[in-house]
Amino acid sequence: ANPANWEYPSPARIGHIAMFAAVMKVTGLRDTRAGALVSLACSIVSLFLVGWIGVRFFHPWVAAASVFFLSFSVGELGMARRAWRDLPYGLASLMLVYVTCEICRNPRRKSWYPILLLLGTFLMLTKENALLAYGLCGLWIFVLLLRQRLYTGAIFVPHSHRRMFVNK
Repeated sequence: ANPANWEYPSPARIGHIAMFAAVMKVTGLRDTRAGALVSLACSIVSLFLVGWIGVRFFHPWVAAASVFFLSFSVGELGMARRAWRDLPYGLASLMLVYVTCEICRNPRRKSWYPILLLLGTFLMLTKENALLAYGLCGLWIFVLLLRQRLYTGAIFVPHSHRRMFVNK
């Protein structure tokens, strides 16, 4: 192991560093406050996204309870003050789940698929265990599409046999 190789982060961790660098460039900050601003912004956007997911896919009371519990989460409050990669990863994972839910609601709408790919790519470039989140969302979509095709096939097969027998 060459110690000089550890001067730069691994390529699997470049996603949040690009976000931190963009904030540093825009704000002019050159210390950890830029990373803390990214974490704070990701935490605030996560609250809105949890509320939106709750309203869109559940009852509004579920949204209110979810936002309430997330806003008082000790982990969320602790990470929002630090320049860690967990909150950008958490926000991107939450966005991935939202896009997955939208795809499952309407699988024929193809505009969500590139967004899923971009979010999954960002996740893979932010944290190594993103393969788990990305893989589970992909599996969820795959199983849904598979079940829909089998379901339509199960309806189509008896009708096709009946037509085959009627035509003879």
